[in-house]
Amino acid sequence: MLIVPRVDEEIVIFAIPDDGRERFGSDTTLHVSIGLDSVGDPDSDVAQLAPRDVSGLTTIDLASIAPAGDDQVVITTRLIQSDAALPPLAARARVACRGVLGVDRLPPGQQTTMGCVVDPSAALAARVNDGTVAAAMDVIAGIAAVISGPSPVSVMLADDRHTVVGAGPSSELGTQTRAALTTTGYGVGADLQAATDAVDPSVGLVVLITASAGPTVRRPDGAALARLVLSGSAAATHHPGFCGAVWPPVPHGGDIVGYLASTPRALDTLVSGLVGPVLAAR
Repeated sequence: MLIVPRVDEEIVIFAIPDDGRERFGSDTTLHVSIGLDSVGDPDSDVAQLAPRDVSGLTTIDLASIAPAGDDQVVITTRLIQSDAALPPLAARARVACRGVLGVDRLPPGQQTTMGCVVDPSAALAARVNDGTVAAAMDVIAGIAAVISGPSPVSVMLADDRHTVVGAGPSSELGTQTRAALTTTGYGVGADLQAATDAVDPSVGLVVLITASAGPTVRRPDGAALARLVLSGSAAATHHPGFCGAVWPPVPHGGDIVGYLASTPRALDTLVSGLVGPVLAAR
């Protein structure tokens, strides 16, 4: 409880973790009510903010209180729109991204659209069948919820036709990508550079999803690009010019979604590698 004796100027209320912790823990939801100290008055006005999941954040602005004439105050929420519903792994990735960037969501002036180029080589087929590609797209959806605002994630296959995966809610990225790969089939020697060149220049961050660390691919205009290698080989990070992340191996062949959802450090490392170019540009 916080008691404000007087409101002579605008006061901003924000929350930080207690006990000296750097970030709010997982599954932390704030419930905030602001009202006059009118004990016993059932008609006293109370402003109640929408519950907000603050997991992974270092701080969050909640509301402001400002004087508004004699014996009156105005309360303004500083919470932006409520979170969109996401699959469990995507929601965890959103929390991890907030922790890396230190914000609930990038402000409109800093938001950047996100796109993916998916390597349809035969080596990726096994990663589609075991659910890894769908899980990777959930991670992408969680990141996009923080850095892209309402802009959808654009997904393209690096095949001869540069097949564009149908647009839809972020929660369906995995299903749509799997369906597109199954329909078009797999091949060898995909031209990743050509597909990357075909991405709309307005896309601020492109994530290249592949099963290997090379060959080196760059955006034509030098804009941000990260590679997500769906392999447990840590050697990929030593490839010249590598920027991105390596998919963590699941101990004892367990469930990848369950492993990432229950292992915050592994998910933090994965997300941190993918949003590195965004963090560097801030």
